[in-house]
Amino acid sequence: MIVLASILALTAAACGGGSDSESAATNNETTAAPIETVAETTAPTTTLAPTTTASTTTTTTLPPTTTTTAPPTTREQCTETPPEKVFVKDSRSSEGRCLHFWAYVFQFDQNTGPCAFLGNYGEAPHGRNYEFGDAIIRVEGLDDGPLPLPSTGIVLPGNTCPLLTPIVEGDLVEIWAINVSTDSYDTVSGGSNTYTLFAIVDIVKYGSA
Repeated sequence: MIVLASILALTAAACGGGSDSESAATNNETTAAPIETVAETTAPTTTLAPTTTASTTTTTTLPPTTTTTAPPTTREQCTETPPEKVFVKDSRSSEGRCLHFWAYVFQFDQNTGPCAFLGNYGEAPHGRNYEFGDAIIRVEGLDDGPLPLPSTGIVLPGNTCPLLTPIVEGDLVEIWAINVSTDSYDTVSGGSNTYTLFAIVDIVKYGSA
């Protein structure tokens, strides 16, 4: 802007000085006969309106991507109770489902740890340990957050280990738990026992054998 203003000022000064000299020379000359002049006709300048091109932008909004995770299993979802004889024969037939059953706790010590016990499965709340069937179960509680089971869509409830705090060896308990799988353990006599592994949802002590 400063450069442009300077150029305009110099141009105006040059034009002003030339007019004074020409005026003085004209006054000293004899006035001649008027010369007919033909007025020049200047054609009007037509200014065309700028051509504008309207652009339309289409925005496509994709729906948000959501990941749905099943909520942890609750006691109310554990309604199935396989009969003891059927469970002994084929405990894997109920794998991946939450069961409601009873059990006699026959081992809950330093070998099982504070978050698991071994017991005998029962289809009813028996009052004596010998009234339970031969099916051995291992019931475990989680000591941290919820745990999704791969390829099943089931989410194990988290922080369930404290539910086992009041339970001791020799107790009769009512259990709501998810049938996870089957496994085995070695016995003191050198043999092995097969058991069904359960992830606990809830547990209540109702007596002692």
